[in-house]
Amino acid sequence: MTIPVFPSGVLFERAPYKENWKTLSNQSEGGVEQRIGKWTRPIRQFEVIANLMEQSAEADVLLNFIHARKGAFEPFLFITRSKRSWEKVFVGAGTGSRRVWVLPFLEWDFLTVYVGGVEVFWGPDYDVLSAAGPGGSDLIVFRVSVANTAVIEADGGNAKFVAYVRATDLYEDDHVQYGRFNARLSLTEVKADVDPYAS
Repeated sequence: MTIPVFPSGVLFERAPYKENWKTLSNQSEGGVEQRIGKWTRPIRQFEVIANLMEQSAEADVLLNFIHARKGAFEPFLFITRSKRSWEKVFVGAGTGSRRVWVLPFLEWDFLTVYVGGVEVFWGPDYDVLSAAGPGGSDLIVFRVSVANTAVIEADGGNAKFVAYVRATDLYEDDHVQYGRFNARLSLTEVKADVDPYAS
């Protein structure tokens, strides 16, 4: 399966997002509320904002990308173009047999990886294969299989963030405002039963 970078040729300024933890809320007659997060990691809703100041060239790239996927919910990679530090970003969960995952960062200055909340170390515990994953992303390869259900997280310093997302509300007139050529697109992260990056 081909997973394109979303979309090449368009520079994105920022990607604010909201998190949905599938929170269950119970209220008693006295007004006391109890909240429980059902998921161990959230689904994120991104708003992609592209600065399309060069008239129609970038706008056409974005519109064609959106229109080609109308209603298809095709998964793809979205990379924020701004660099910053990211902490405890979900990478994956162990299966007891799998060793390879896609890192959620590009062009990072430093990398810290955690398995089950405990820091593991490059060299003795894992290796990194540069640009070996989809869209030129990096792969992390553990020396041994990660224990079943153990959560893998990572910190990335001064890095571009890679999100695995699918398109929603794919083609609406108000997504592209031609006054300043600002494009806005709503994206929802995929929470797949089967990891699309599994080797």
